[in-house]
Amino acid sequence: MTNYGRAWLQDGQQSGTFLVAASGASLERKNAANWICDGTNDDVEIQAALDALPDGGGKVMLTEGTFTLGAQLARAIDYVTIEGVGAATILNYNASTAVITAGSQAGWAIRDIYTDAGGVDKASATESFAEYWKAGDWISTILPTGSYRY
Repeated sequence: MTNYGRAWLQDGQQSGTFLVAASGASLERKNAANWICDGTNDDVEIQAALDALPDGGGKVMLTEGTFTLGAQLARAIDYVTIEGVGAATILNYNASTAVITAGSQAGWAIRDIYTDAGGVDKASATESFAEYWKAGDWISTILPTGSYRY
C-alpha cells in the first residue's frame, strides 16, 4: 500500500492523507487510491483509512461515487478531516444513525459529502465543523472556538 500524500500540521507534526475510492469512481481515482471500495460494507475500507491515520490526526479523502456503509465511521483522535468532492460523494448507512461520529474529539472537519438522513454526529466534539448535504439539505455548523488544521 502506498501513501497518497502527506500534510503538515500547524505545530510541525506530520500527518497522513489517504484516498478512498468508491466502487463507481473513475479509473484514474481508483489508480491513485489507497483503498478501493466494492459497493458493499464500504465502511471497512473507509474505517481502515481512518485507523491508518497517526495519533496527531490527518485527512481521509473520498472520491465521487456512492459509499454503502454497514457501520458508523469513527476514530478517537483529534484533528481528522473527512472530505469528499461535493454532492457527488454519497454516504449511505441506515437513514437514521449518523454515518460519521466525531465523538468528543477536537478539530474534526467533515466537508463536501452527501449523507443519508442519519447525517453527521459531532455534538460532543469541540473546535470542529461540518459542511455537507444531509438528505438534500445543506448543513453548515461550526463548534466553539479554535483553529482548524485542514
